[in-house]
Amino acid sequence: MRRARSLWVALGALGVLGPSCAQAPTAFVVVVESDLEVPSELSRVRVTLSRGPGSAERVEPFVIDNVSISLPFSFTVVPNDPARLELSMVVEGLDAAGAVRSTRRWRSRFVPAQTLLASFYLSSRCGPSTAPRCGAGEACDRGQCVREYVDPATLPPARPGGEVRDAGPDAGRGGGLDAGSDAGSDAGSDAGRDVTRVPPDAFTATGPRPRLIAAGTGHACSWSQSRQTLWCWGSNTRSAFGAASVTRTLSGYAALTAAAPGGLGLGLDFSLVMLSDGSLQGVGANASRQAYPPVDAPVIGAWRQLASAGVTSVAAGREHACAIFGGALRCWGANELGQAIPGPGALVTAPTPVQGSDEAVDVDAGAGFSCLRTRAGAVRCWGSNAANQLGNPAPRAGFVAAVHRADAPAEARELDQAAMLSLGTHHACVVRMSGVYCWGENRFGQSGGAMSSGTVGLATRVPMADDVLEVSAGQRHTCALTRNGVVYCWGDASRGQLGPSRSAPTPAPTPVMLPEPVVDLAAGDDFTCARSGLGHAFCWGENAVGQSGGATAQCPNNVCPPTRIAGVE
Repeated sequence: MRRARSLWVALGALGVLGPSCAQAPTAFVVVVESDLEVPSELSRVRVTLSRGPGSAERVEPFVIDNVSISLPFSFTVVPNDPARLELSMVVEGLDAAGAVRSTRRWRSRFVPAQTLLASFYLSSRCGPSTAPRCGAGEACDRGQCVREYVDPATLPPARPGGEVRDAGPDAGRGGGLDAGSDAGSDAGSDAGRDVTRVPPDAFTATGPRPRLIAAGTGHACSWSQSRQTLWCWGSNTRSAFGAASVTRTLSGYAALTAAAPGGLGLGLDFSLVMLSDGSLQGVGANASRQAYPPVDAPVIGAWRQLASAGVTSVAAGREHACAIFGGALRCWGANELGQAIPGPGALVTAPTPVQGSDEAVDVDAGAGFSCLRTRAGAVRCWGSNAANQLGNPAPRAGFVAAVHRADAPAEARELDQAAMLSLGTHHACVVRMSGVYCWGENRFGQSGGAMSSGTVGLATRVPMADDVLEVSAGQRHTCALTRNGVVYCWGDASRGQLGPSRSAPTPAPTPVMLPEPVVDLAAGDDFTCARSGLGHAFCWGENAVGQSGGATAQCPNNVCPPTRIAGVE
């Protein structure tokens, strides 16, 4: 007897969006990793799906056999009923005897017409006898308690290139695993045959995560979910975030009411926002044509549209900007160091293609240089190399350079498998599966190397835990966000950049105590802002123009401890 399902599961490679699809399916691609030994400690994986806490509506647990387990592996979950988008999942690792060795609980919501990537880790520290006692709404992750619910806005899109096969509402027997055919009652064996090893570039072939908070030289912006508004604070010199009359604000200013942003780029007194519909808008200082290239005047008050659709990544440097338009990387603005277009020259007064950037899926910009990340996770940089910020000491300024790693043989040093890229003023960092790597200026330890070195010429691993989700490079400091919502910062501490507990610079990652777990992070010029899972924004560090959001009484000498920004929720 076949029963209708409200969820179905298709097992297969990470790619989920075929080239013939006009729109991404509503789905989660789930990637599972583990530190358990295969097959003695991890022989099978059991997955239980439901609509949410307390829901009696479940898909029968399905089992992935050890015949094809190769870590990491992936599966896809698609809702049949688009009006009921809650998803609760329990992933269990079983040993050869059938005993549970690790459990990971996870909840989120599907986002219509988006295929999002969710990563699970079956840890030996989350077994029946080793897991910590977690409270309501929490789950064990690598031996620590984290929020069970994950905000879908913090999840990256899954990589295009594969296919999801629709089984329809009647998706087979015994767990509904064989999408589109009679699976038979043995769901586990059919599932095992379909599980394939995730390609090496699986974690690096997507574009950037949706960015809902950003920091510039003296201002910051965050999306306020409750107000459906982009909320900005700090210096508004030259209408940096669109208010014609506000010069400084500590409580925030509703800058733009539109679709939620997919990306933000803040520079020196100008702002760019990529909306979820793929359009791009700019406002603020425009002497180098950085905010709105068609005109030679500041964009004051109303935001101006640079593109109506097709933008997938945006970045703002000091006085130049870059974006990926319809798959093509283009840059514009100041170019005296070759930071917009390789080779120093005059202002670039229109978005101009960057040669050799065909594989770019993400881009970021510093003060006088820019870098892209390719589909395979390689990083290419161009512009000034005065502080080795191109990650390769050999090239001259203005020429494209492949970033090299210090911990690899000379013949294979090119950096690869970078999952995220962030540029500071004169240094840069990436997140790889093996941790955070940084290069460039290091006078304050912001690149993680010994401060006596002055610069770090090749990408060097920062000594910290390898469960980093995000990194953000500022002017003289760097911060990273771990998967359990904890923020670590290193570099200069003279303006409270590393939190109130430290005043001396250090290359060692230092935890910043925040009142809520964090899901997004942005480092600016001597200050940092973070967005919590509840949608609140917190900032700390320099506050001379209100960029950390604190009143004078809260922030002696214009240095703020972590301060909640009013209006962002």
